[in-house]
Amino acid sequence: MEFLLTLAYKLFWFSLVIGLVAFIHELGHFVVAKWCDVRVDAFAIGMGSTKLIAKTVGETEYSIRALPIGGFVMLAQEDGLDPDDDKPDPGNRSFQRKNIFQKIAILLAGPAMNLVGTFAILAYIHHWHGLPATTLQVVNVLKDAPAATAGFQENDVLLSINKKKIEDFEQGRFLISSFATKDVEVEVQRRTNYKSFDDHAGLLNYLDKLYVDKSFIKIETIKDKKSVVYDTKEVALKHLEKLNPTEIKVSISQDVEKKVLVVVPSKQGTIGIQIRPFFLDGKLIVYPFNDSVKRSFKSTINWSTQFAGELSNMFVNMIRNFKAPENIGGPVAIANVVSQSVERGLLDFLFLVAKISISIGLFNLVPIPGLDGGRIMIIVVKDCINKFGNVMGKQEDAFDDIIEGYVNLFGVLCVLSLIVLVTFKDIKELLS
Repeated sequence: MEFLLTLAYKLFWFSLVIGLVAFIHELGHFVVAKWCDVRVDAFAIGMGSTKLIAKTVGETEYSIRALPIGGFVMLAQEDGLDPDDDKPDPGNRSFQRKNIFQKIAILLAGPAMNLVGTFAILAYIHHWHGLPATTLQVVNVLKDAPAATAGFQENDVLLSINKKKIEDFEQGRFLISSFATKDVEVEVQRRTNYKSFDDHAGLLNYLDKLYVDKSFIKIETIKDKKSVVYDTKEVALKHLEKLNPTEIKVSISQDVEKKVLVVVPSKQGTIGIQIRPFFLDGKLIVYPFNDSVKRSFKSTINWSTQFAGELSNMFVNMIRNFKAPENIGGPVAIANVVSQSVERGLLDFLFLVAKISISIGLFNLVPIPGLDGGRIMIIVVKDCINKFGNVMGKQEDAFDDIIEGYVNLFGVLCVLSLIVLVTFKDIKELLS
């Protein structure tokens, strides 16, 4: 019974997130199709023939389908395969009778709306919800750099610069660079008096009963002498589960002290440290509207670039090895991650929705027939072939709507095969 309740819980949140992202995507197609005066016969969230809710308004049927894996907008004579269910001929309102630029605009509108959706969610987080306050933590101090001379050490947490408290990572970086060649007083928080653990059971017992919140847990791999530092035991325990206890050294800080260090940044405004964000005590920072728009736009661009690179590498590896990629999850993995994000709070949930939205938008631009990017590619190829035929004096299109429909159908089957392949991988990992 508990298993069924857990399954239902995960399915509910998965359906909600995927439904929301699908709605954003299909809304883009819908709006631009209407703008181009194409008849829209159906707007559906979910897939399959079973309709949980359905209502026809004007010429369009709006519905929620039983299978929570996406959605679709059905345009009049979208391809050469559908008989349009005995509906009247749309005439010039047919998708196929629109010019190539209108068709491409309609198909691009879905992925574009996903990017807009991601931007809107991030803007909401920045301006209305707020982000956790973060400062700078030193990852590494470069040898002979100004920071080394001033006495900075690895894992120092910067609290203030010239008595101005740091509550934002980017703000902290800017503050340091703005004092080029001038003396800067930096207040740091330093964890000291580390206790080492040789006994794994003793370590787990200490974390369970004696660990003081925000103490640093340093985990170093013996072989390559690389270390990671956590200040949350739950996160550290998850990392420890993946490691062999005999191949690591773990130490936990016992004391915290504050120091004021005086450093002189270089002409470039650098002091020779590598840094990462460090979360402060749960405080949320909201940003002015203009600032939130800039930050959200920048994050959307950065996420898009990062995901496009990962997507490219994924397909290259799939073609080479013909197996499900290791770093991608199907419906099972997504459902698991979504339910976990709900348990961690609204902020994590919103970030996940934003990332899924941008992922689906960019994935749809992949030039596989059936996806928006592939359909655009087919439309361009079709137009070029038929124009070439007209130049050569041929009366009939060499590449007609029927061929286009079958090519796209083949692409859809390929995408479904990928989803099945990834889902089997997810289930196998879940069972193991």
